[in-house]
Amino acid sequence: MDQERRRPGYKIIQIYRTQCGPQTRIEMKIVPKDGKAMCASAGAVTQQTLNKDVDYVMHATDDDWACMARASWLRPPWRD
Repeated sequence: MDQERRRPGYKIIQIYRTQCGPQTRIEMKIVPKDGKAMCASAGAVTQQTLNKDVDYVMHATDDDWACMARASWLRPPWRD
């Protein structure tokens, strides 16, 4: 395993819509820079093998993506 990928703050995140399936994943590379986690690149998947200790795959339904975009989980449903 590449030592760079074990550093704190370095992470690969692969994301896709549940309805489209895992073959449609995109990838974000997060790296430490100036004391912050920064997105260094995003686009097509480049890491076919993820380090399960630090990397992850995220998928959600369209309804769940919309909920996240609205930050609906931060408000009780009776306030909408």
